[in-house]
Amino acid sequence: MKELNYMRKSTFLVLCIIAVTAVVFSAGCNKTPSVKYPDTVRRIIGTNPQFSILDSGITIAYISNAIDSSGVTFFAPDNDAFAASGLTETMIAAMPVQTLKNMFKYGIVFPAIDTSAFPVSDSIRSFEGALLFISHNANGIFVNGIKIKTGDMVATNGFIDVVSQVLMPPTFSIQNTIAADTSLSLFADALIKIGLWSSLNLPAKYTVFAPVNNAFRAAGFLTTTQINSAADTTIQRIVNNHIIGTNVFTSDFTNGGQITNLEGNILIEGISGTIQLTGSGNPPSNILTPNILTTNGVVHKIYSILE
Repeated sequence: MKELNYMRKSTFLVLCIIAVTAVVFSAGCNKTPSVKYPDTVRRIIGTNPQFSILDSGITIAYISNAIDSSGVTFFAPDNDAFAASGLTETMIAAMPVQTLKNMFKYGIVFPAIDTSAFPVSDSIRSFEGALLFISHNANGIFVNGIKIKTGDMVATNGFIDVVSQVLMPPTFSIQNTIAADTSLSLFADALIKIGLWSSLNLPAKYTVFAPVNNAFRAAGFLTTTQINSAADTTIQRIVNNHIIGTNVFTSDFTNGGQITNLEGNILIEGISGTIQLTGSGNPPSNILTPNILTTNGVVHKIYSILE
């Protein structure tokens, strides 16, 4: 029991340290861009045909003042991004005003941040305090796994970064997401057993590869009772192998790319949507449902336990 308490405290400490590392960048990080527009963010959007749907939405949502404030970064979906998200101008016009406010304000960040200052993998806070998860790697620059297709359109009051889909603010934490999915109930039992359940409701930037119930059954854990009667060290190892201390979306995967889990082991990425524990004799696990965005990170439902 002393050993388990120590492991719980150690793992909880790691998660707490991760939870407080969401960063806010200063304007001093910005480089001097080579292309500038002689207008504010709002006027650029209002006069550019590629932003016509966004322009209408901003007007309906009454947020022009927010994006015309000094020192703003705006993750702006163009018309193609709305189409890629399954949204038309008619649908935007029919949305409740508060829904539009929440959606568009989620893409507003202060201060103005040049994309060259974006982190490799970290979180920044939106205008109203929600977390946005940034990735900057060989595949490009991403927000919540959504690619920035045109970065650093420089306005007189900040930056426009054109995103390839509409940024939708998440509602649920990782804990809430797992609890609501009956196919992840055995994984939830494992998290509860080792004392990590409440940690996954904290503000942070976790990645969780969540094995479905059939994965636990294939590994010999058929019921909650069997998980609870298993050795604490066994369940601790299983859980830690499936949690990463930073945001990793499948858009960040490279063939053979490596990420370290809480157990200190290496996971190997596959660009076809697979993940594998390094040194394992088991085949890679398929990701059944990737990139489930939450308020404190991302969940990927996987087919088998990583061991």
